Amino acid sequence: MQGRILKLIAVAGVIVAGLTAPATLLAGPSSSDPKAAEALFLDGRNALLRKDYAVACSKFQESLSLVRRPSTLLNLAQCEEAQGKLVAALGHWKEGASALEQNDDRLPIAMEHIESLAQKIPVLKLVLEPGFPASARVILDGVELASALVGTELRLDPGTHDIVIRVQDAAEQKQNVRLEQGVRKELVLRWQGQSAGAGQPTTSSDASAGRSSSRRTVAYLSGGVGIVGVVGAVVTGAMVLSKDAAIKDDCPDKQCNAQGRDAIRSVDTLMTVNAVSWGVGAVGLGVAAWLLLTGDSATPRSTAWTPWAGPGGYGLGMQRSF
Repeated sequence: MQGRILKLIAVAGVIVAGLTAPATLLAGPSSSDPKAAEALFLDGRNALLRKDYAVACSKFQESLSLVRRPSTLLNLAQCEEAQGKLVAALGHWKEGASALEQNDDRLPIAMEHIESLAQKIPVLKLVLEPGFPASARVILDGVELASALVGTELRLDPGTHDIVIRVQDAAEQKQNVRLEQGVRKELVLRWQGQSAGAGQPTTSSDASAGRSSSRRTVAYLSGGVGIVGVVGAVVTGAMVLSKDAAIKDDCPDKQCNAQGRDAIRSVDTLMTVNAVSWGVGAVGLGVAAWLLLTGDSATPRSTAWTPWAGPGGYGLGMQRSF
């Protein structure tokens, strides 16, 4: 126990020492105020020592809005980790570590926290059961999830998370899930609702026309979203290739200068956006094709599948004859 306490004191001491070391400025706002940033940093450190984490995190964030320094990022990460905000803490540990020199005493400490948090952060995968309404929207902790994120692994903070399912003309359904540190969980979402107009008599011709019109509208909207996703994927893919060339120039022998490290961070972000864009494009176009090609019709149709390849991968295309 004594050894653990001494280690924690050493960690705090090394992070504080970053204030007196030569300042390393990161990309930040055009109008910076180093003196005000330093005063806010000191206020945050004092609050952190008092374990007043809410005040400490607020001061560090204000300081970062004026000047971005590795020491401020590392202290904010430490504060967020103490609050249980592990996802945000991991991001700030990574950003702070990427700005440190290889011989900086704080780098091993930051890398230790990064490795530890990567194991602690829970992962949640939301899966829709078969027959789930196509118009359903999934809201996680007050934020609507893009369709491409449903069915993927989401890194969330430990604790209870609220899930709301909304379908047009139906009462929303609510549930929650509790995640513990280091847990990977898959949750199947089931729709148990009934539309508000259920049970009301309608003629078969009116119902058929309404369904056909609704399907076409949703299909066109889905197709538009899919096209936007594909365009975004192509653009970000081109940007990644450009950044890769810059990284080769700025990281000779795997030793990166400041521009190289900035390019690496940019590539990480672009790769995430690229993957999501391909997912949105595939889902949007797939839903549009399915809605258009499976609508009611008295005319016989045949279907043929053909392979295709693109910048982001490969897949199957569907051709329909009418």
